[in-house]
Amino acid sequence: MLKYLKSFFSFILIIAAVSASAQAANDTLRLNLLQAEKIFMDKNLSILAAKYNIDAYSALVSQAKKWDNPTLNIDENIYNQYTKKYFDNTSTGQTYVQVQQLIKLGGKRKAAVAIAKDNYEIAKLQLDDLLRNLQLTLHSDLFNAKNFIEADKLFADETTELEKLANAIGEQVKVGNAATKDLLRVQADLFSTKNDRLQNQKQLIDVEAELRQLLMLPENAYVIPMVSDSISSAAVEKLDAGSLFLIAKDNRSDFKIQQMQTQQQQHNVDLQRAGEVPDLTLGPEFDHNSNYITDYWGLAISMPLPILNTNRKNVKAAKSFLSQSQEQQMQLEKNVATDVTSAVQKLKSSATLNENVSENLGKKYDEMLNNMLLNYRQRNLSLLELMDFFDTYKDTKLKALQLINDTHNAIEEVNFSVGKNVIPN
Repeated sequence: MLKYLKSFFSFILIIAAVSASAQAANDTLRLNLLQAEKIFMDKNLSILAAKYNIDAYSALVSQAKKWDNPTLNIDENIYNQYTKKYFDNTSTGQTYVQVQQLIKLGGKRKAAVAIAKDNYEIAKLQLDDLLRNLQLTLHSDLFNAKNFIEADKLFADETTELEKLANAIGEQVKVGNAATKDLLRVQADLFSTKNDRLQNQKQLIDVEAELRQLLMLPENAYVIPMVSDSISSAAVEKLDAGSLFLIAKDNRSDFKIQQMQTQQQQHNVDLQRAGEVPDLTLGPEFDHNSNYITDYWGLAISMPLPILNTNRKNVKAAKSFLSQSQEQQMQLEKNVATDVTSAVQKLKSSATLNENVSENLGKKYDEMLNNMLLNYRQRNLSLLELMDFFDTYKDTKLKALQLINDTHNAIEEVNFSVGKNVIPN
């Protein structure tokens, strides 16, 4: 019986372990750029909120097209002291009815609709600009996470080798075949490597947290970016800052927003000029018993006289805002040109260095590390030489990883500065 119970509990433990392993696998997401972008577009709350903003401005365009409601005025006598009747609506009572309609003149309604349409277009462009900025953050986080994950593996491998070395030297110290200073040297490098790994893991934790926020993932999710290290140097060489600047003017959402805001200020000038023209109010009226004839029908027309307020100061202010917006547009155009030129220069510098680094550099260093460890065990190499190589190995591998990461981020910066994916990543 005891034998069966042990088998049963063993089976339960195996099932639990498998379930835990499956759960861990489900919490780990292996995503390439396209998969991450799809999740990002479907779930990010900032994007959804911006879409509601567009819907709101679309409704305001429809509202701006509406005419003002007519106004109904009714004057009914409460008490007729001659007939002793309340609300006397007979032939002896008094009733006055007037319907008035406001008619905006000078193009006010047209200008108001134009401004509402401008707001709608700006809202759409603001969504595009939000996407542009968030996608840059998303892509950069994916590349940075990949860099930190690979660096963590490097630190882990070196920690393992240093621990083996420290244990081996420790045994030799016990029997008097090695000096304590050699053990301390290895332990110092081991501590330094563990500390470097800890700092790297802290940065990875921050990036993973931001990825979870962007992709609206649960707190226990862990993203492993599936990003290629290959970079098209030929495509980078073909980049021309002047041509890209022209593309940027047509595609960058922040520049198009500024253009639309300038257009909106022009429409505001039109609206304020239209305010110099007084509006017209007209409508029929009926007077039962208080006019010069019974059952009087008339046409009421009213218009404010532009004597005390001609709206000229509002026109002047609108023109000043227009000039300000035009200056801001010119300044932004210069900034766009600077952004594009700077991004292209940084990308070409990174790509050139990346191309000059041998593709097999990492493999060669790995092979050399194994050879160095073997030579040390065979006493063909001193500990000092081995530890110097460890430092060089780690520094070179980390710089190679960082160079690839910098190049990918430089590509993202070019695409961001142009407002369009002009080079694949």
